[in-house]
Amino acid sequence: MILLVVLTALFCCASTSQDTVSYWNRYWDESHAIDLSDATKALVPEHALVQADFEADLSGREEVTVYSVPVGQVESRPYILFSRNGKARELIDASKLIPVGPVEFRAGTFFHSGAFKALFFAFGTGVDGAGTYFFAMKVRNGKHSVFWHQHTQQGRIELSSNPVGFSLWTACCIEHDPLANNCVWCTHRYEVTSFRWQGNGFLAVKMYKTREHLNPEPFVEKAITIKTR
Repeated sequence: MILLVVLTALFCCASTSQDTVSYWNRYWDESHAIDLSDATKALVPEHALVQADFEADLSGREEVTVYSVPVGQVESRPYILFSRNGKARELIDASKLIPVGPVEFRAGTFFHSGAFKALFFAFGTGVDGAGTYFFAMKVRNGKHSVFWHQHTQQGRIELSSNPVGFSLWTACCIEHDPLANNCVWCTHRYEVTSFRWQGNGFLAVKMYKTREHLNPEPFVEKAITIKTR
């Protein structure tokens, strides 16, 4: 059985000092807003931008809500809220899990295949957003904790159920590729590493590099996907 909910990111931005909140609200089209129940809305700060809301079942059914709040002039801080029946169970500052910044949410999913259950998240990093930081979470000792993470360039995770694992795509060879000409957002080759679940962690089992040069934008737009064949 596979349960997958992939939610793509709404990129975050804010403006100056006292006008930060009003600019934040004006900048974002209301049609992009994520619908929340009244009980969940009460748990989220008034001026937060809600970017994802989905159900998970790591150790009992729970609601996972990702939102960002404006910080300073141009940055935002993402949070992951875990709640159940309208009551907050845990709140995680995602920026503290990621060693590089600034940080912006890109995608989140609950993945369930057989006995394997995990949450996967993707966050953009860097001023130009060219980095993608992935991490996976399980519940340990009653708390959500990261058990795998990887920083990539314009990366993507392609989840697989048979066998359980994923392919990790990351842009490579930019500095050595004459066609790339050190252009981060130009087409370039990708390095693809296959990971398999071993019962207590992921093991890298295969790696190759694409021959063709690929456009990185689709990888950023859909940072988490599922293998369909």
